[in-house]
Amino acid sequence: VSGSVAVGGIKVRAIYYGRRCDFEIPDDVDVAALQVELGRHFGLRPARQRLICRGQVLKDPKVRLFSLLGRGSPELHIMLMATQDASVTWRNHMMLWWMGFLSWLEFLWKGVYRFFHSLFAPLSLLAEARRPVAQVASLQTQIVAAVVAYAVDEASGQLAKQC
Repeated sequence: VSGSVAVGGIKVRAIYYGRRCDFEIPDDVDVAALQVELGRHFGLRPARQRLICRGQVLKDPKVRLFSLLGRGSPELHIMLMATQDASVTWRNHMMLWWMGFLSWLEFLWKGVYRFFHSLFAPLSLLAEARRPVAQVASLQTQIVAAVVAYAVDEASGQLAKQC
């Protein structure tokens, strides 16, 4: 593949995420050799390449390139896509499992903490539960005091007018 190009070569137009590369390759090579050449041009190793030609994924690396050509066309249009390694997929799977496990552990810890905290300090949980009620009660007391002060001011103003 590298070195001299055969006289009856195939023009290859490859596109990889918007980057385009045109080169010639001998017509007697297979898809595996094309993958090596694409790896040299785009820097993507053959194990991570997914080749699409004429709407079909090229899965078999032993297919000859001349069998992929259209009628009378010496040009081969290839779309190259990167695939994930099995190790990356496994790492993602393990990360999701670990995050789920930590979430479950946090839920369990909160339940155990509440249980033992209620055994040894039951009044602190009761005070914690009543705190918002006490804040609401103090707000209600302030409102009632303001209304009473307003009513007293109104009443004293009316008494002053009558006298």
